[in-house]
Amino acid sequence: MRRVHVSLNLIEINHVKNLLEASGIRCLLRNELMMTLAGEVPFDQCAAQLWIVDDTDRWRAEEIMAEWRRARFTRGPPWICGDCGESHEGQFGQCWKCGAERPPG
Repeated sequence: MRRVHVSLNLIEINHVKNLLEASGIRCLLRNELMMTLAGEVPFDQCAAQLWIVDDTDRWRAEEIMAEWRRARFTRGPPWICGDCGESHEGQFGQCWKCGAERPPG
């Protein structure tokens, strides 16, 4: 087993876990409940940890996480939904109002 991600943000760490599991990489979360001690206990001892079960999945997991980090901080230009006309900021890939996907390009 290998630890691949550490975070105090449960939403973030569960999202990364879902990305890896969707690619067939088995994962475990550790220290989920320890996060309530943040501020009382050093970060490295209470942050949630994401571990992959099979070490041979390490490189694939790192590639998936690197792509997630790139996409997370990449913003495109604002866009308007072609189905309902709702305007969106560039980081969104789907219309919140009607669910339509952002057009390519």
